Amino acid sequence: MKATTYTCDPRPAYKFQVTAVRYTPEYPAADGVTLVLAHGNATHKETYSAMLSFLFDLTDSTRQHPPLIREAWSIECPNHGESAELNEQDIAAHYPQGGWNGWEYPQAMLAFMKSRPDGIDFSERKLVAVGHSSGGSAIVLLQDLYPNLFSSYILLDPAICKAEDAPERYNMERIITQYTWTRQDTWRNRKEARKALEKQEGSRYWHPKVMDAYLEKGLRIHPAAKLPDPFTFNGVTLACCKGYESAMTRTVELYPRAFDILQSFYSSDTQVHLIIATLDKFGVKQLDDALVAPNPISGRGADSIQRLPRGGHMFVQTEPELAALALQNAVSSIVGIKVTNTMDKNRDTHRNAPQAPLRAHL
Repeated sequence: MKATTYTCDPRPAYKFQVTAVRYTPEYPAADGVTLVLAHGNATHKETYSAMLSFLFDLTDSTRQHPPLIREAWSIECPNHGESAELNEQDIAAHYPQGGWNGWEYPQAMLAFMKSRPDGIDFSERKLVAVGHSSGGSAIVLLQDLYPNLFSSYILLDPAICKAEDAPERYNMERIITQYTWTRQDTWRNRKEARKALEKQEGSRYWHPKVMDAYLEKGLRIHPAAKLPDPFTFNGVTLACCKGYESAMTRTVELYPRAFDILQSFYSSDTQVHLIIATLDKFGVKQLDDALVAPNPISGRGADSIQRLPRGGHMFVQTEPELAALALQNAVSSIVGIKVTNTMDKNRDTHRNAPQAPLRAHL
């Protein structure tokens, strides 16, 4: 797998610079789908690298007929990962009180795709949206900014809920907020950071490849390194600082809008494939139940629902091999290949809608 980083600067049309990683399989499928991925809160664009490596091993064109995947683009939220440091001054200028608008990530994704990195016209591609956690809601919200950009969606435990379920969602956010503000965020070096993160709640079960990527891209040189002696500190800290993470968490008011869009997908030809964590550490089963329930008017729901038996909400980080297998199932279904592997036993079908043509209009 080849990974290449791109940065576009759409300012002033869009207020921030946007970065992304292009992942190309060893054997890319010339007529395969292009995945566009949105990551969750407090992670980074490279958090998908382990999962995609396993996925490409499963779906390269030497093993699947017809071939499945041409390439994948993981686009970074402007206040996460390397993008956070790149946009530091602009974030301070646009959000002097430390807030954040939940529309920033969808707008950033659209700005990047319109920039035609490496001359690529995404409107000529067969685009499939992939989003985990808050990235799931962000990539669904793109529908409001540019309708019918994607023909299909693969949503990995997405942060999407209907307005009536806000109290249950807030219970979960209270737990996340306490964790955000109390965990360690500064270390003398990356070696010390690794030792701490491998014991820390929330990251101790991450796959080694995911941990390696986080240490490289999810951390940055501490800003105090710029101070003169004797006040300088040459340690490392979170790239997406606690303030950014907390501000991102507070954009929950957009989750119901994402839910409404998802319901409209259920009643249309747009394919939706859900990959849901079975382990519920937050006590929010009610939210999952509403997410997977068919549209009450049309009676139609997701094209497939896969429930992962382990890994919890962060299965992209904790179980990237299992996540890759589930993703392979979803992609196979999208391109019309019958799924026959062992994940079938966790797969429910809520509708037998005709295959939607793969399309993109950008």
